[in-house]
Amino acid sequence: MNESTQNTARCVLRFFGVSGPAVEQAAAQLPEEWGLSFQSLVRGGELLLALSAPDQSILTQTEQKLRAQFPEDLYGRGENGLAVAATRALEEHDKLLVCCDAASGEQLISRLDRVPGAQRVFDFGSESFSHPRHAAKLTAAGERAARRTETGSPLTAAAGRIRAAFRVAGADLAASMVEQEGGWVLLLGSRRALWLRRVSRADSPGLWLLDMIRRAASGFAQAEGTVQKRYGLPLDGDGLPSAAPAPGPEIPADPQHQEPMMPVPQPQPGPAPTPPPDKQEGWIPGNNPPLPRPAAAAVTPVSEELPRQGGGFGHAVRMVLVLLFLLAALGLAAAWYYTAGDLAALPEMLGLKEFSLSGASLL
Repeated sequence: MNESTQNTARCVLRFFGVSGPAVEQAAAQLPEEWGLSFQSLVRGGELLLALSAPDQSILTQTEQKLRAQFPEDLYGRGENGLAVAATRALEEHDKLLVCCDAASGEQLISRLDRVPGAQRVFDFGSESFSHPRHAAKLTAAGERAARRTETGSPLTAAAGRIRAAFRVAGADLAASMVEQEGGWVLLLGSRRALWLRRVSRADSPGLWLLDMIRRAASGFAQAEGTVQKRYGLPLDGDGLPSAAPAPGPEIPADPQHQEPMMPVPQPQPGPAPTPPPDKQEGWIPGNNPPLPRPAAAAVTPVSEELPRQGGGFGHAVRMVLVLLFLLAALGLAAAWYYTAGDLAALPEMLGLKEFSLSGASLL
């Protein structure tokens, strides 16, 4: 290896759910003076873009440019695969994910069981399809949903299980898989939306499911070919796009620091990465309390009886009567003072000679 090759900076960017030609065209339009070279490798829905440049700062600028152009598709760099990206998205947005059947659970457990922090955001089936009571409730909810429609399709039943998972397991996102001829239909639901996608058997359904989860947790639009439906409607596979055939096996998990597009050795088994000290305590359903949720916003109590505005006619009458009473009291006090307590002499003092004694006494 010569000196120029040794000083070359390299990195691998990971995309999912975007076409390879679109990414390659965007990379080819970067300034020529950067001296950037790249190669791409596509496996199913994932694309690896291996970059090399004379300086690390050029790679940083390249990643920023591509991330601005593909903000929802560029999900990781180097060894950070979809499992890590989906886990981070669930953690950052405080979402709890469950699976409503063993098929989807096996696909996700095999990919998330070694990811640090996954126990905080994924129940690994203990509160959903593996729970003795919750699993029965989910199954019953799916059967009721299927009976309410004419077709009673397995997709409608799966959507019913997903919808029940929010109440039964306290989930924010729920996943399911329905086997159909030639592949699977993936279902992912939030409390407001339901997404479906058809994939072939060889197209790594677990990776597609992780990408759907990553996008839903982050609030991103789903990849092209994923269809959004409404809860409560009969579902079938007629409206779903056909699954594209997968051209090859899954991409190796660690292409970082390798020569661009050279064969990468498969990762060797070993101990799982140790999470940071502040993240070692995971959320384990059944052993620890449920996943913490943000505190509800404080609500200022409102008085049931609103204060009266103005006062109306009755209020004015009361004010007049009070004023007259005060004037009468002041007049009586003045008369008592000037007559030295002899109110009978008041008419004479006021020059009212015609008043009789009885009238003066009455006053």
